[in-house]
Parts: sequence; C-alpha cells; structure tokens
Amino acid sequence: MKKTIAQPEYRVEAVDKALAILSAFTVAEPRLTQRQLADRTGLNQPTIYRTAGSLVRAGFLVRGEDGRFRLGSMLLKLGAVYEAAFDLGELIKPALARIVEETGETANFYVREGNERVCLFRHDGPDVWHTVRVGTRLPLDKGSPGRVILAFEGEPGEPYETIRANGVFHTPGDRDPLGAGASSPVFGADGKVVGALTVLGFRPRVEHKVHTVFTEVVMRYAEHLTRQLGGTWPFPELSAKAGE
Repeated sequence: MKKTIAQPEYRVEAVDKALAILSAFTVAEPRLTQRQLADRTGLNQPTIYRTAGSLVRAGFLVRGEDGRFRLGSMLLKLGAVYEAAFDLGELIKPALARIVEETGETANFYVREGNERVCLFRHDGPDVWHTVRVGTRLPLDKGSPGRVILAFEGEPGEPYETIRANGVFHTPGDRDPLGAGASSPVFGADGKVVGALTVLGFRPRVEHKVHTVFTEVVMRYAEHLTRQLGGTWPFPELSAKAGE
C-alpha cells in the first residue's frame, strides 16, 4: 500500500473554501466568473459570493467591470515574501533524511550546472561506500540523476523517452560498477525540472531493491517535493503503482 507524507489533520472550513477559490485560477484561465468558480470548486454560488467578497476586500481577488474575478495584488506581495524567505534546503534536506530512514541507504539531490550535474544536498546512510560529496561534479550522461535531468529537459532518444514515460530511472552500474540506485525528477511551479532525487547503495547489497523499494520511495518523495515547490506531479498512476 502506498505511504503518504504526514500532513496536519486540523482544518478550518472557511479557509478551505477560500483556498479552493484561489486555486481555481490557472495561467490558461486567469479570469473566471462566479459560475465558473462554482463549477471548479464544487461550492454553491452563494458561498462563492460571500467568500469571494471577503477575498476582494483583503486584496486577494479583484472583480472586473465585466463581473469576472482575477487574482489580486496581495498574492504578488506574498509571492515576493515567499521568494525572499525561500531556502531549497529546508525542503530537500528533511526529505533526504526520511529516505535514508526508510531505505537505509544514501540519498542525494542533484542539479544541473552547465554540462555537469552537481550534488547539491546529501544525507548519508549508515553504511557509506562511495565518496560523492556535496559539491561534487559528475557527467550528466552517466548515472540515474543526470539522465533524469536530461530526460526532462528534452533530450531525444533512449533512454530518455522511457524515463519521461516512467518518471524514474534505475542505473545498476551505469557510472560506477559497484553502485545501484534510482532517481526521479522534482519539478518547480513553472513545470521545469529543478533537480533529481536519488537513493543509491552498494550494488551487491541493494540491487534486488532498486526496482521495488527504491522506486517507490524515490517517486513518493519526488512527488512530495514537487508539490511543496508548487509544481504538478505528472505521474499519478505510476506513483500509485510504485507504492503498491
């Protein structure tokens, strides 16, 4: 059964309704009527009218002369505050620690810099056998993290077509003959790949787990981080199967 990342259980209904209205807007549809908001949120129109009125007064929505709503400038202000306070490590590092807890192996997060991949964050497992450290630069076309980054930046051909279809890549001995791991992409709010999340171990010890445990864990946390970054996870069915 697929595990989920723990979330707070408490909720405030009025806040949920307001957030549902704000989340209904998209780049493709930045202006919506009251009826469209009702259709997209499942809320009735009187509720939309009351909640949207509060959001307009607070600057989170603007209602045009044609009666349609759009997002207000308060969200732009909050976005600037978020960007000023944002630290990617605050999201990535706890996820790496939990991956290590669940797999007993080392977890890394790689990003692209030029024609190389760089280990940006790392959390060691209890039995470390390789010497990749934070800041280490490695080829993009060797190892699962680099290949995942290349795939979701549009690299043609194989294995990149398969990686794009599956959302995960396994590399028994691809860069290091003694290593075996699995990597999955993490996406940002703009839909672009931010980096690759990886779990890696000593091949003779972990090869039997790469297509099962490693795949399930790395996809689950890649999805979690993608959503934390405001992105959309494009592999819901594959992610669910990985957790079965």
